[in-house]
Formats: sequence, structure tokens, C-alpha cells
Amino acid sequence: MWRIAGDTSTDFNHYTKRMTLGAVYGSTLLVWLDDQSEGFQGTSAFLDRRIEDVMKIEKFKAEWRGSADRRLSLSRFLGRLRYPPR
Repeated sequence: MWRIAGDTSTDFNHYTKRMTLGAVYGSTLLVWLDDQSEGFQGTSAFLDRRIEDVMKIEKFKAEWRGSADRRLSLSRFLGRLRYPPR
């Protein structure tokens, strides 16, 4: 599915995308098998919630990567040991 969508990643991201898709796909399939609602509305709602959860994770990752203050830095850590922030 990712290749069809145009994904060409070959790094660690390649594997995490596929694990995430597999988890969403597998759990949605299990819900679908037990869904007794008309038009599989329960499955659709479940899938929507899972996609929202994945997007929350992606949003958090983007915010965390975007902030230089949140990145791990050995020199900043050592500097704060010597000169604590006020």
C-alpha cells in the first residue's frame, strides 16, 4: 500500500510505517469480523479513531523534532550542569 501511495523510504521510517499500517489494518479487520451494525458503521468509526490516533503520534513527532530545545544535546546537558538555568 505504501509503495502504491508513492513512498520510497528505505530507512527506519520504512519499517515503522509498515508496522503502523499492519496494526491498524489487523485491528480493523478483527472489528469488522464482529461488526453487526448496519453498513459496518462500527468498523468505519473504529478505523476513523485509529487514524486519528496515528495522526496524533505524527503530530507529536513533528513538534518534538521541530524544537531545538527538546533535542538531546550532550553539550547543552553538560553546560546546564555547570551553569544551571535561572
